[in-house]
Amino acid sequence: MSDEHEFRALVYQQALERIEEAFKPAARRLITTDMIERAVDEAVRGVSNADLALMTKYPDIFCDRCGECCRRSNPISVDADDIAAIAFAKGIEPGLAVVNFTKEAEHGRRSLQTPCPFLHGNLCSIYWFRPKVCRAFPLTYDRGRGCLTIGLYPYCRFAVNHAAMKTIGILCRLLVEQKRPDLAYDMKMEQELPKRFSSLPQVEQIRFWRRYLSELERQIGRE
Repeated sequence: MSDEHEFRALVYQQALERIEEAFKPAARRLITTDMIERAVDEAVRGVSNADLALMTKYPDIFCDRCGECCRRSNPISVDADDIAAIAFAKGIEPGLAVVNFTKEAEHGRRSLQTPCPFLHGNLCSIYWFRPKVCRAFPLTYDRGRGCLTIGLYPYCRFAVNHAAMKTIGILCRLLVEQKRPDLAYDMKMEQELPKRFSSLPQVEQIRFWRRYLSELERQIGRE
């Protein structure tokens, strides 16, 4: 089974579990297998800049702190700045940090040894000094498309949790389209909102959506 198929299978299974929690029995009876398949396919198709804003603003919603990224990611790329930060955290010289904690990687680069030597239980023992690639994970830069996206790693619950949560949102939309077409129009107009900002650089779009989320949070807090 390919990584993409394994990832989709994990999302599908978790979506089934979340359906039980998210919907009352009357609503669950309206959800067909075809709707679930359609929702999962849409959820795993890719991430929008609004998705990226949600992930970066509220990462704790999606991260299970399972430590699998630290055990299974390879390479865990580090540069001179990362090595200097690790050396500071451990109270040693950078040269010793290279010898004790890194290995050779492709193209003359260095990687942390795997599993990560700083993983204690499921948590990072140098969290505030962790490498940049760890801070960004599971986000990655897609060089082919020239944009930031999320890596779909079957072992990463962050990506699975996000896609499963997105699946539930899509199912809500499909139910509204089915039972309340008058409301569906308003939802469709909201979905068209990202197209208005498509000409902006990606970082500006993500900033917009983070501000949008902050405003929603403030409004909810006032209610």
